[in-house]
Amino acid sequence: SGHASLVRADGLWFHDCGLVIQAESTIFRVSGGILGTHSPIFHDMLSLPMADDVEMFEGCPLVRLPDTAEDITIFLKALIYYDFFEPSPARTTFVVLSAVLRMADKYQVVALRKRAVAHLSAAYPTPLVDLKLVQ
Repeated sequence: SGHASLVRADGLWFHDCGLVIQAESTIFRVSGGILGTHSPIFHDMLSLPMADDVEMFEGCPLVRLPDTAEDITIFLKALIYYDFFEPSPARTTFVVLSAVLRMADKYQVVALRKRAVAHLSAAYPTPLVDLKLVQ
């Protein structure tokens, strides 16, 4: 049912995990427990009883997200791989920083959002950035 065109995300497909996330045509198999630990949005979403008609992929519930595959790839790598998005003053790119900031804000991952804000504040040390983003 439309699954033939899906591409498994490199480095974000864990056979021992029980949640499949789809963003665009990319799929990720990750731990719902780990996502729920870091994100109250995912925690609440995954705490709901599973509907009888929930879409499945290889025996796992499939959750479709409206975000880009690139943003979700970066977000999940930042959550799962501790050396992917290290605290400032470690170097990062604008693409990674902006994706982490957007996704951490959207999915309420407070620690990751704080790390992104610290990177942004170090790169653009202005009171305006500090005031708007730390609130």
